[in-house]
Amino acid sequence: MWRPRRNGLAGLLILCAAVCGTPVYADRGFSGGVTPSRFEISSQPGDVLRRALKIYNLSSRPQRYQVKTVDWQYSEGGQISFQDALAPDSCRQWVALERHTISVVPDPQQPRNFRFEVAVPAAAPAQECRLALMIEGLDSSFDASFADGAITMPIAGRIAVIIYLRVGDVTPELEIGDLVVHEHAGQLLPSVEVRNLGAAHGRLDADLVAETAAGKAVRLAIATSPILPGQTRQLALTPEAGQTLSYPLTIKGRIYSDGKSIAVEQDLKSADRSLFARQRSAAPAVAAAADR
Repeated sequence: MWRPRRNGLAGLLILCAAVCGTPVYADRGFSGGVTPSRFEISSQPGDVLRRALKIYNLSSRPQRYQVKTVDWQYSEGGQISFQDALAPDSCRQWVALERHTISVVPDPQQPRNFRFEVAVPAAAPAQECRLALMIEGLDSSFDASFADGAITMPIAGRIAVIIYLRVGDVTPELEIGDLVVHEHAGQLLPSVEVRNLGAAHGRLDADLVAETAAGKAVRLAIATSPILPGQTRQLALTPEAGQTLSYPLTIKGRIYSDGKSIAVEQDLKSADRSLFARQRSAAPAVAAAADR
């Protein structure tokens, strides 16, 4: 049986990934992969929880990796940042790691199982705490060519595995607001304003179609990044690959959130006009949201 050892604090973030989605891979010095890319754990005060992830070595030789915990923040604009220093409300001290340094063989069919333990204090209040496991390659280097020759320098490539830990009965409460047009990555796209009035993070899913005046139908995908408690965010509605939007158009379908849904059928005449007024209540969902 392994004995958990407390995690140390050190290091500089060079490369990291993954707030949400599929297994995460990083480059520029990190020749590995990790799955799952995040954990969403429910607990009660006094619980001791054990979980494991898989670390892959995708290089041609054995690699060593350092593992530690870090705190992270996610802005309303969609930028993530990490910090080694304990945040004021950090729950990283509840986490014990199997070890701090591991070796992994160079075989994508033989991942290394890495275990960690979360001991929730008996007096812990109801809350959602958020942290990350940072996995750093220790044997990486980066070759760069300059006018006077080549140079090899150490580069620390890293992957972040996000952990959401809910203690007690805490839930998101997402308020869907105005649907307006904003510029996203150089495109004018419809976006949904969403505010989280609850005590845990939430996400939206959608089944939406944009119909142009010429009768063309384009399916839309909604950004599935997290909305943290207290945040108000604008989430873009993006057309499927290879499609573009032209105005005026009509957006139809449903937006889903935590077992509820909102029906949408609105005209968008111009880039400045709101599609629909704020809706605080939602009807029961008629379709299940994707598991993200």
